[in-house]
Amino acid sequence: MPLWMILAPVFLPPLPAPDIEGPVAVLALVSGQDADLLDLAREIQARLEAQSSSVEVIVAAALAERLGTGPLDGQAEDLAGLQNLFDEAYLHSYSFENEQAIAKLRELLERLARLQPSPERWRLFVRSQIFLGIALAGLKRESDAMRAFATVLRTRPELELTRQEYSGKTIALWNKARQRLASLPTGTLEVQTERKGAQVLLDGVHFGTTPFSREIFQGRYDLRVEHPDEGSASRWVTVGAGKTQLRMDLLFEGAIRRFGPQPAIELPAGQRHLPEHWYPWLARRLGAPRLIAVRRDPSGAHAFHGALIHLATGAVEREAHFDLTGEELAAAAAELAAFLLSGQASARLRIPAVSPLAKAEEPEPLAALVPELPDSQVASSRPWYRRWWVYSLGAAALLGGGIGAHAASVHYQHQADASLVQSVRNDNQRLADAMLGTAIGAYCLAGAAVAIGLALDWTYRGDAEDGPTHTARIAPAAAGLGLQLGGRF
Repeated sequence: MPLWMILAPVFLPPLPAPDIEGPVAVLALVSGQDADLLDLAREIQARLEAQSSSVEVIVAAALAERLGTGPLDGQAEDLAGLQNLFDEAYLHSYSFENEQAIAKLRELLERLARLQPSPERWRLFVRSQIFLGIALAGLKRESDAMRAFATVLRTRPELELTRQEYSGKTIALWNKARQRLASLPTGTLEVQTERKGAQVLLDGVHFGTTPFSREIFQGRYDLRVEHPDEGSASRWVTVGAGKTQLRMDLLFEGAIRRFGPQPAIELPAGQRHLPEHWYPWLARRLGAPRLIAVRRDPSGAHAFHGALIHLATGAVEREAHFDLTGEELAAAAAELAAFLLSGQASARLRIPAVSPLAKAEEPEPLAALVPELPDSQVASSRPWYRRWWVYSLGAAALLGGGIGAHAASVHYQHQADASLVQSVRNDNQRLADAMLGTAIGAYCLAGAAVAIGLALDWTYRGDAEDGPTHTARIAPAAAGLGLQLGGRF
């Protein structure tokens, strides 16, 4: 970052008192890696952080953490170079230079996190963790060594070390770490996606498909979710005690970028604005009611656009266009920040009389901004116990069992009527009565299953609606002819 960007907040005048409440986030809406646009977002962020008393701002590090960004874009590591770093750590380890080996392996693991997922990345990850454990054991830090081994074993419990590659002492410690897995604390990870069937991978290992719910060992994981139609997204997730619940829109997740310390959002191809249904995702993820968004203005090569957006409604509360060059960036960022926070405009800013993106003054509820899904997706999102065909299958099975029992009852009744021996006649009669009772019970259960299935299917409201899902009322019917029973599920 240029020196003037670091010093600018010191020399520029303080920001005016804002007339908005609640924390504010700053994001660049990019189409590719746009250096000027990213510098503008960073400068606004720096201005707000330097004068945090004037407005509550989400700092860049917290912003990246809340967005759950994965590997840094534009800073991909060279896998061959990382392999060379591993070879150096390997030599240190076998030369009993364990401190040097640990330092290089930890650097390697940190840089590996910047790589895009691949089988080669995860093979190097596994070997690096194993040799980190070996180096720690060489310093008599057995518990730390077993924690390094457990980082691999928690997702690869069947992995075995061979005597061709590792010493007997290392193998014994590895097996000891495996045996202690059962005593490690666990938590539940739940992952849901807009469309079910997405693959869930933890530290490169396939664990299942969405909707996903599984008890796993507590700790920090590299989570990747992949769907053949919606793409894929990676993020770090920390699983603690209890439930860790994630609901992911893969198109939105895949648009999150990190070209440096300041996160950004990649605009969909051919679009100049964020899709409206992404605003609720941003609001929930950031925990902030407002967003300062900056993007390119297509009117000129050095033209930019800034807006203050209310995420709950999608309304653009203030916006301005301006032109700048690199030398004017600090001043323009300060003027834009002052305008968006307090409405104090400057001569540099071009402010539209009426925002073309402004919504109605009456705010819409957050749930109204969630996009309507096609019927096929809505149907696929409902739980199995709210589908009529599940109960129909059960009813068909019960009906088949009832018919079989009825046929058996007729058979035994015929045998009882035809038998001349009293004891045999009594036994057949008891069997006939028992089979008839079983058939009647099966018929009743089949009818009840069909009725319950249809009721649960027809009254399904879906997850998007708020409020209680079960209500009921009993009221007098018209003309006093009885009682009216109604409600909804």
